[in-house]
Amino acid sequence: MRRIFVLSVFLIICAIFPSCINERHHDGTMNYIRNIDNALEKSSNKNILELNNNCYSEGQLAEIIQFNGTIGEYNDNFPIDCIRRDFYGFRVAYYGNIGMAIIRFNDLGEKLTGEIVSTKKCKNDFSQLSYGDELQIVRTIDPEGQYLFLETGRNDYPKVSTHYTSDGYLITIEYDELHLITNITEELI
Repeated sequence: MRRIFVLSVFLIICAIFPSCINERHHDGTMNYIRNIDNALEKSSNKNILELNNNCYSEGQLAEIIQFNGTIGEYNDNFPIDCIRRDFYGFRVAYYGNIGMAIIRFNDLGEKLTGEIVSTKKCKNDFSQLSYGDELQIVRTIDPEGQYLFLETGRNDYPKVSTHYTSDGYLITIEYDELHLITNITEELI
C-alpha cells in the first residue's frame, strides 16, 4: 500500500513539473525568438515604410516605448513589422506620424531601451556629406539627430551620431578626435 502511495505522489509530481516549466515561457518570448529568423528574413531587404502595417499616433508611440515586456509580449501587444539584428541583439521599429519608436532587445528578447526618434530628414539630405567634413555641418543638416558623445561629455571612442530618416534609413556617422567625419554608413531601419 505504501508503494502505491509513493508511486502516486511521484507520478503527480512528474505530471505537474513539466507544466510549471512550460508556464515560465508562456509569454511567447521563446516561441518568438525561435521564429525570429523568419521575421528577419521577411524584413531583410525592405525598409520600414514597406513593412509598416500601422502609423502610430504620438500617444501610441509613447505607450509603445513605456511598455515593459519581452520581445514576445511586444509582438502580442504591438505587432512587430520591422525587426533588425544590431549590436545589442534586436532593434524593433514602429512607424509614427511624429517619428519612430525604436525598441532594443538583447539576444534573450529582454527589453533594453525604448525611445522616440525624429524622422524629419531624408536620406538624400545627408548625400552632400563627405569624409573630413566637420561635425557642425552635420548638426546644421540634422539638429535633432542623436549626438550622444556630445551630450554625455565622454571623449572616448567611438564618436558617433545617428540619424533616422523619413524614407526608412538609419544614417550612422563616425568622427575623429577633431570632430571630422571618418565614416558614413547607411542601413535600412
